[in-house]
Amino acid sequence: MRRAMIRWGLGALAFVAVAGWNYSASASPVVTQPLAVGEKTTQVQQLQQAYHILEVADHDYKGHRKKAMGHIERACKELGAKPHGDGKGREPQGTSDAQLREAQSMLQQARATASANNLKQVVKHIDNALEEINTALKIK
Repeated sequence: MRRAMIRWGLGALAFVAVAGWNYSASASPVVTQPLAVGEKTTQVQQLQQAYHILEVADHDYKGHRKKAMGHIERACKELGAKPHGDGKGREPQGTSDAQLREAQSMLQQARATASANNLKQVVKHIDNALEEINTALKIK
């Protein structure tokens, strides 16, 4: 059931990322508008889902998983939201690695949305979280 829910969520996020992609064929710079309420909600949900995935993953990454969670918290704060949970999980390493990769994918989608909307501080925090996840995945 949980996998089906995660797959549904990823499919929905992929649809939102593709449907919401801001593309301009002109050579002039794109002037971004502030995020609409629905777009902000989607952005926050992507960050919260990535945070939740990291939170239930194993804690065995020399602090990099927790640091990534801290960066996600700061990105949420920039958007006026809070992630949820306490960041403690106990799972086999392979399961935890898969969860980190899933969170990495969600953060990449959230980064694209933030970048398209010129949310530089949010992009910075997401980039830092992605860097921590990349480091964490190198640790066995």
